[in-house]
Parts: sequence; C-alpha cells; structure tokens
Amino acid sequence: MGLHRFRFRFVFSLAAVLLAFTAGHGFAQQQTAATYDNWTVRCTVHPGPPQQKTCDMEQLSYLKGTRRPFSRTVILRPRQDGPFSLTVHVPVNVWLLNDIVVQIGKDKEAHTAQFVRCVPSDCFAAIVLSDAMLSKFLADDASAEFVYTNAAQQKITIPLTFKGFGQAWAVLQKE
Repeated sequence: MGLHRFRFRFVFSLAAVLLAFTAGHGFAQQQTAATYDNWTVRCTVHPGPPQQKTCDMEQLSYLKGTRRPFSRTVILRPRQDGPFSLTVHVPVNVWLLNDIVVQIGKDKEAHTAQFVRCVPSDCFAAIVLSDAMLSKFLADDASAEFVYTNAAQQKITIPLTFKGFGQAWAVLQKE
C-alpha cells in the first residue's frame, strides 16, 4: 500500500509540474530581432488579454577594443497613437545639469534630448523624433553624434551611424 501511495504522489506531482510548465509556456513573451547593418529591429509580443506587440530599433555603441556596449540609441513609439521618440542610454556617470545634445549633419544642427531618469546601470535621455530629424537620418550622407557631459564635467561624444537605418525604419513602420 505504501508503494501505491508513493506512485500516486509521484504521478500527481509530475502532472502538476507538467501542467504548470505548459500553462506558463503559453504565456511567455515572444521576441524577434532582425539586424540591418548597424541597426537592429526588435519586437516583443506581450501576453494578453489583449495581446500586445511592441517594436523598436536600436544601435549599440562600443568602447574601442571591447565587446561591452557603452551606449544604446533606441527609436520607438511609446504609445501606439503617439509620435516616435529617440532615446539614448548612457552610463550613470553623467552631469545631469546638462542634457544630451543630438548634433545632426555636417552643420551639426543641435537638438536637445532631456534626461528623464537614471537607474543603477544607465541614464536615459529622450527627444521626440521630428519629421525634420527623420528626413536627415534617412539621407544618403546622414551623420549625427550625441554630446553629453560626464560627472567630471568632460564632454563625451558618441557617433551615430546610419548604415541600415532606412531598411530598419521601413520594417519598424510595418510593425
């Protein structure tokens, strides 16, 4: 009789674990990513109800000689009915009294991305992606850089490249 009880408990426990695994598996987020030269489009399907899909495009900047990202530039639409924004993630070692300046093109047309928050690993600055900025990003000779001040009040410049931007932007628009 003791062996019968043990088998029953074992089978019941195994069934409970399998049920929990398959039920949990059905609610897991699904993620996809596609790279277009220097830009990556990432989409995440969040379980519902209602099920929601969010997508963004990003470019990582690396310190010379390392494989560790130094900064991250993300273009996304925070609200489905809202405009796209450009968000820059930089290390927490920033001088928060100065925002990040986005300098676009050869004439270095300046736009200000304001710091919106810091977490233990990053600080985030954001700006609405205007049509004028977007058209310059889509140009064949596109160039831009981000300039900010670190905690030692030194200027830090991060170049942004646009190789693959047009393709990534087209995909993001469809998502």
